[in-house]
Amino acid sequence: MKISELMDALENYMETEGVSQKELSLKLGWTPAAVNDLLKGRSPLGIKRALHIAKTLGLRFEIGEEVLGETVPPPTAKE
Repeated sequence: MKISELMDALENYMETEGVSQKELSLKLGWTPAAVNDLLKGRSPLGIKRALHIAKTLGLRFEIGEEVLGETVPPPTAKE
Protein backbone atom coordinates (compact mmCIF):
# COMPACT_ATOMS: atom_id res chain seq x y z
CA MET A 1 0.00 0.00 0.00
CA LYS A 2 1.09 3.56 -0.53
CA ILE A 3 1.66 5.92 2.37
CA SER A 4 -1.48 7.84 1.38
CA GLU A 5 -3.53 4.67 1.89
CA LEU A 6 -2.14 4.05 5.37
CA MET A 7 -4.78 6.17 7.10
CA ASP A 8 -7.53 4.05 5.54
CA ALA A 9 -5.69 0.91 6.63
CA LEU A 10 -5.32 2.33 10.15
CA GLU A 11 -9.04 3.06 10.42
CA ASN A 12 -9.83 -0.39 9.00
CA TYR A 13 -7.47 -1.97 11.54
CA MET A 14 -9.24 -0.18 14.38
CA GLU A 15 -12.64 -1.32 13.13
CA THR A 16 -11.78 -4.96 12.41
CA GLU A 17 -9.72 -5.43 15.59
CA GLY A 18 -12.18 -3.50 17.74
CA VAL A 19 -9.41 -1.15 18.91
CA SER A 20 -10.36 2.22 20.38
CA GLN A 21 -8.30 5.37 19.90
CA LYS A 22 -7.10 5.03 23.49
CA GLU A 23 -6.00 1.41 22.91
CA LEU A 24 -4.31 2.41 19.66
CA SER A 25 -2.44 5.18 21.46
CA LEU A 26 -1.12 2.63 23.96
CA LYS A 27 0.00 0.29 21.16
CA LEU A 28 1.78 3.14 19.35
CA GLY A 29 3.20 4.73 22.50
CA TRP A 30 1.52 8.04 21.71
CA THR A 31 -0.90 10.19 23.65
CA PRO A 32 -4.61 9.72 22.90
CA ALA A 33 -4.67 13.36 21.74
CA ALA A 34 -1.91 12.69 19.18
CA VAL A 35 -3.83 9.73 17.75
CA ASN A 36 -7.05 11.76 17.64
CA ASP A 37 -5.32 14.66 15.88
CA LEU A 38 -3.85 12.26 13.31
CA LEU A 39 -7.19 10.57 12.63
CA LYS A 40 -9.01 13.91 12.35
CA GLY A 41 -6.41 15.29 9.93
CA ARG A 42 -5.21 17.99 12.32
CA SER A 43 -1.74 16.47 12.44
CA PRO A 44 0.21 15.42 9.34
CA LEU A 45 1.12 11.80 8.66
CA GLY A 46 4.82 12.02 7.88
CA ILE A 47 7.11 9.22 6.80
CA LYS A 48 8.44 8.60 10.33
CA ARG A 49 4.95 8.30 11.78
CA ALA A 50 3.80 6.11 8.89
CA LEU A 51 6.77 3.81 9.34
CA HIS A 52 6.14 3.57 13.09
CA ILE A 53 2.45 2.72 12.53
CA ALA A 54 3.28 0.13 9.89
CA LYS A 55 5.95 -1.60 11.97
CA THR A 56 3.89 -1.55 15.16
CA LEU A 57 0.70 -2.87 13.54
CA GLY A 58 2.33 -5.16 10.98
CA LEU A 59 1.24 -3.17 7.92
CA ARG A 60 3.29 -2.64 4.75
CA PHE A 61 3.57 0.50 2.70
CA GLU A 62 5.74 1.86 -0.07
CA ILE A 63 7.97 4.91 -0.13
CA GLY A 64 9.25 5.15 -3.68
CA GLU A 65 11.13 1.91 -4.26
CA GLU A 66 11.49 1.16 -0.53
CA VAL A 67 9.05 -1.20 1.20
CA LEU A 68 9.74 -1.14 4.95
CA GLY A 69 13.44 -1.66 4.40
CA GLU A 70 13.12 -4.10 1.50
CA THR A 71 14.52 -2.81 -1.76
CA VAL A 72 12.12 -3.32 -4.60
CA PRO A 73 13.86 -3.66 -7.94
CA PRO A 74 13.17 -0.77 -10.31
CA PRO A 75 10.94 -1.49 -13.27
CA THR A 76 12.76 -2.74 -16.35
CA ALA A 77 12.83 -0.54 -19.43
CA LYS A 78 10.53 -1.65 -22.21
CA GLU A 79 12.26 -2.06 -25.52
